[in-house]
Amino acid sequence: MAEERKIIYVNDKPISIVLWAEVQHCINAYDSDLFLAVQRGEAEITDEKGGRIGWGGFVGEGQHIYVRLLN
Repeated sequence: MAEERKIIYVNDKPISIVLWAEVQHCINAYDSDLFLAVQRGEAEITDEKGGRIGWGGFVGEGQHIYVRLLN
């Protein structure tokens, strides 16, 4: 049986990921180096309105996540 997936957007790039994926899984699927930067505290995760979001929260179909490096 095919695993069910959803489409989310990381930095406006569509990512197809399993239904149970959390924010961290989506970022890792997008860019593993960026994933590591978040782990080290060198980047932050926000929603489309610029509000910070948690690393372990679940994402919904069509949700936009943005990751930016901190100076």
